[in-house]
Amino acid sequence: MLTRVSNPVDDPRTFVTQQYHDFLNREPDSDELDYWTSQITSCPSGDQLCVNARRIAVSDAFFFEPEFQQTGSYVFRLYRGNNQPFPNPDADPRVPGLNLSLPNYAVFNQDRAQVVAGGGLAQSQLNLANALATAGLSC
Repeated sequence: MLTRVSNPVDDPRTFVTQQYHDFLNREPDSDELDYWTSQITSCPSGDQLCVNARRIAVSDAFFFEPEFQQTGSYVFRLYRGNNQPFPNPDADPRVPGLNLSLPNYAVFNQDRAQVVAGGGLAQSQLNLANALATAGLSC
């Protein structure tokens, strides 16, 4: 008999922590984690539609967070329209041009780690753009 294995991101704290890792490339502080977790756990018990809607809203908030727009989104925009030195191996050839400019996640993650929010943001953005241009990508 097979036992259902639950997905770790079904836990609200794990889900929120993963948002911090994926969007902001950092750990949340305890107040941040508590706030965003409460956005999901404030749903009435057993109301899965509410939980799903809140999870989407939390992810949406991370996407529009200025910290992400200046770092991860910046890196993604550098890649758009360029031929990638390490293209996404999962690109779907049935969708013309859609996935061809998307990087392999591991490569994106490496580049994303080079763009750091804060006082050195502009310089780290410029350094990555120059590195990609030097590598043969036209940014």
